[in-house]
Amino acid sequence: MRAIPQPIHRLALALALPWALVAVGHAQSPPPAQVVTTNPRVPPAAGTPCVVHLMDSQPFPEEFGNIDNNFVYMPPQACPPPWAKVVFKADISSSRRTVLDDIGISLAGIRLLHQPAPRYDAPVRWHVERDLTDYSALFTGPHTGSYWASQGEDAFDLLGDTPPLRGSARLLFYPPTAATPAPAVPDAVIHLKEGTPLNLPHNIVRAYADVDNAQSWWYFCVPDRELERHPALFDYFAPDNTFKRSIFPHEAACTGGSFREIPVAVDGIPAGIAPVFPLLPADPNINYLHNPLNQPTPTLQMLGNVPFRVDLTPFAGQLDAAGRHQFSVAGALLLYLDRNRTLVTGGVTMNTLAGSQAAPAYTSTLANQGEGVQGRITTRQARQFEIRGFVNTSSGRIDSTVRQSSTFENVQAFDIRGPHRPFPGQVVNKLYQQAVDLHSKTDQVSRRTRGSTLLANDVVHVNYPLAYYYHMATTVTDEGDGWTIALRNGTVVSTQRWVRDADYYRPGRGHYITRLVEDFSGSRTHAYDFWDPRMSNPSTDSNWQSDATHTFTDNAGSCFQASVGANNGVVTSGTRGRGCPDGTNRVRWFARPDGSPDSLGWWH
Repeated sequence: MRAIPQPIHRLALALALPWALVAVGHAQSPPPAQVVTTNPRVPPAAGTPCVVHLMDSQPFPEEFGNIDNNFVYMPPQACPPPWAKVVFKADISSSRRTVLDDIGISLAGIRLLHQPAPRYDAPVRWHVERDLTDYSALFTGPHTGSYWASQGEDAFDLLGDTPPLRGSARLLFYPPTAATPAPAVPDAVIHLKEGTPLNLPHNIVRAYADVDNAQSWWYFCVPDRELERHPALFDYFAPDNTFKRSIFPHEAACTGGSFREIPVAVDGIPAGIAPVFPLLPADPNINYLHNPLNQPTPTLQMLGNVPFRVDLTPFAGQLDAAGRHQFSVAGALLLYLDRNRTLVTGGVTMNTLAGSQAAPAYTSTLANQGEGVQGRITTRQARQFEIRGFVNTSSGRIDSTVRQSSTFENVQAFDIRGPHRPFPGQVVNKLYQQAVDLHSKTDQVSRRTRGSTLLANDVVHVNYPLAYYYHMATTVTDEGDGWTIALRNGTVVSTQRWVRDADYYRPGRGHYITRLVEDFSGSRTHAYDFWDPRMSNPSTDSNWQSDATHTFTDNAGSCFQASVGANNGVVTSGTRGRGCPDGTNRVRWFARPDGSPDSLGWWH
């Protein structure tokens, strides 16, 4: 087996103490919030990097604002390509409560940062890092970039305006050294815009699509037929997207049941599938259960979506054909080219995904009980496919195979009691309870051969289990000119895990094996003496706690562990390096401890 490149770096948490940042609020603001996360920093390469600033403490524009949100990127003259490593870093701050749905920074249309804005009740700052070495080709020329912050329907209702948000972002370019040489990176990185035809090179030998796959809410949704049969599911105290669908049906945010996947098509032909990560929303019910989980410790991927990489290499020959090509998803297209040929031929020889549609099966025991409903909905989906293709390269014919299998199950239990709404002068007790038990697993195997010679065999396994309990018990009085609501008990309890196991094999080099496990658990209970939509009323919290853990290891000597625990909004515990040799976090310079896709360009 070939020796693994050096060096090893001590790796800190991205925002662990003393990196937990506290911003000072106004006199009437809630106690300062800390953004404390177990996310690791990107391990640096050797030497001193060149730094290109994309934005410096710039205000993020509101969705309907008039702020100029563009910037111009120029490559670093002092550090010409190739680079050993390219690292993106951003620092974002809010001067008061954030009520945003989405924050992003992009370059030439490709997202460098994409996150659902964490909703904190006090001024905060947070730090984000991402390894963008695979996107090196994007940074070799000048581009226009942009940054944005979008708000949801509830932003105006609560504040009348989006809170001020500012950000700074920079790219660090590390020149190659003997200890950290320049890796083999994709030759082209192209912005994928859904349905937009693209002119591509005609000498493609490998192709991949990085797809944003973190979405919230969908695991709460129920099949349309069940919504028609059981109108009690449309309730003022339901999770927000279920309720919003009843008053904003054109948004269709919660239609089609609780199964989600992202199909990837090339020129209208199914070419791959990305599983959807079940992001936990900050506010399951903006009016009554505000921010129950992500303060001060954010839920998984709350500070940055890690894309899923879809292997499109069997379609390389088709992409080489004349004409423009379309893709069904947005994201980044990564292409490896034959540098000794301007034209490569090939094609797809097998595609069992073509003609295969997602067919989730659901069973329901829901039964109307008076004006309420009780029972369960179980949704299952299992599928596997195989796609084969070939390209005639300057070094001979190369065959590629992608096999993928996935299993999905979501069990939703409902207990909804009480009338939909009270009559004038009436006092009613209501209960809306929904529990989710979700299991989503995907295995992807990519194999390339030249004749009888194996060139690569890569196996990636991801697992996204989620348990979520949502409980709203209220007493509602209709006083004629509005409701008075006593929230007897509003509780959210959730546990979530993100597992990514990878085994990359190269003949003559052996296996590179990685394992990442992220865990989050949180619970919070709200109780109000009364609640009036026209007023802001304090709540009583009990059992407000959260715990998060991040662990990463590889067989090259990398080991990272961090955990943080919080109680009543205050960090109460934390560990670093537990289970690692000498109790110290050490990560190889080429490793991806955040679980992002790895091209293995350093191993060539």
